[in-house]
Amino acid sequence: MFKKWVKKLRILIVNDEDMQLMILKHLLTNVIGIPENLIESASNGLSAYEQAIQKDSGFDIIIMDLNMPVMNGMVASKMIKTHF
Repeated sequence: MFKKWVKKLRILIVNDEDMQLMILKHLLTNVIGIPENLIESASNGLSAYEQAIQKDSGFDIIIMDLNMPVMNGMVASKMIKTHF
């Protein structure tokens, strides 16, 4: 159903709710078919920013919650965008 290139995407899921992280990961792996080893997660914006700017992170997509502790999704998204 999905193109082969979709199944090769490296994805970062960012959410402070464990259940939502689990649901998103399940959808990506079982419905879309993205291998579990290509999906990473973070529980706040600061952690997401730190993961995203690592030299070898290479995320194709970041799915970001907006309301999180430590650093919200809007701030983290702007910082990541500025870095690249």
